[in-house]
Amino acid sequence: MTTVRWRDSVADVAERDWAELGGTHRVDSCHGYLHFREHVEPGRPVVVTAHDALGLSGALHGAATTPGSGLFSHPWKLLTAPQFRRAEAEGEDGDEAAARAEHAARVGEVCGAAPPPASALQADGVPGAGALTAALGEALVIRGFDTSRAQLRTEPDTEAARRTALALLHALQTSVREGAAGAVALPYVREDDAPLRAALTEAGFRSARLTATTEFEVPAGVSYEELLTGLSRRHRHRYRKEEREFGEAGLRLEHRELADVVQRVAELETSNTAKHGGRADREKVAAARTAMARLLGKRVRVPVAVRDERVLACGVHLADGGDYCVLLYGSDAEGAEQLSTAYPCLTFYEPLRHAAAHGGARVRFGFEGFGAKLIRGATLHARETWLWVPDPAELDAVHRLVRFLESRWTAYRAALPVRSA
Repeated sequence: MTTVRWRDSVADVAERDWAELGGTHRVDSCHGYLHFREHVEPGRPVVVTAHDALGLSGALHGAATTPGSGLFSHPWKLLTAPQFRRAEAEGEDGDEAAARAEHAARVGEVCGAAPPPASALQADGVPGAGALTAALGEALVIRGFDTSRAQLRTEPDTEAARRTALALLHALQTSVREGAAGAVALPYVREDDAPLRAALTEAGFRSARLTATTEFEVPAGVSYEELLTGLSRRHRHRYRKEEREFGEAGLRLEHRELADVVQRVAELETSNTAKHGGRADREKVAAARTAMARLLGKRVRVPVAVRDERVLACGVHLADGGDYCVLLYGSDAEGAEQLSTAYPCLTFYEPLRHAAAHGGARVRFGFEGFGAKLIRGATLHARETWLWVPDPAELDAVHRLVRFLESRWTAYRAALPVRSA
């Protein structure tokens, strides 16, 4: 007999109990990391746990969306963003205007008969996330760093895991029917997650592939130099050239404890955000990094680029015995040209060195930004977006929208000059 409980936070589950669930040894599934995510997501935490005679058998963790939720945490932003229409997939003979019109039509179908007001339209004329929120409501989103997964106790067969996942999904659906939100989304399910995918299908969710993550597999027992030897000549040349130019720019690689450099990391992070057209509140960023240092401790790594004793660029990463997750990069607003090699050295080469030296199995680079990652030998791993809304007609309209975006992704992915996992 499985019972399900709602929690206000993952902190309401004892860390020793959480550690009994399969997969929580990974740094992005551990108790501390998910608690940290509750600090950075603006919506209320969504924590559902399953229990049987043996104790904790499974859990889902995420957050309810708000207008302030980021692109990769808000499914309606994901489904309306011009980025995911993949204009790059058009090719020489493509008609981006036709794709934009179809995108607007598919979003409009979800919004219903009444056209959205002008204030709900994006600059490209497609109804935005606000229009979908008005039609469907906010969503309960299950996600971690780059996956949407159910934390499930290791079972002798996948059938028991599927039943536990199904009980957890039913709890989310019941909550939506009772008015807690308008939808449930697991936007980044791995294609090899058989128990969860089977449960999602049985629960009536619809799916499509809209994006991917990138990873670099690190063979067991190899040094960094041996790792380079196994790369293509083109990749090996890029690595060595950029590492050499890093030193020639007068930079050196060092490491810092996050708690000691929170304010400088926040400065560099917000500076980098501004450089790419975004906005960030430095004090909020500093508060998030302070929470990260407190909750994750030695699992956080902060490689920095230093010149004349001044930290000019930084990475903030997470590492454990198996996985290395590259979270973010920050750089000083001054001297962008001289810092050009700091990004690849801190984001790619230093993580790979660390993983090789400490037995790491993979380095995970997160979503999108494929070009910089793939030209350095990373492998693409598709993610599936699974969505559910209680009204069957609305669910059909949502499915038509995500299938359109899937067709755009498929063409875009086919044009990427790399192998895919």
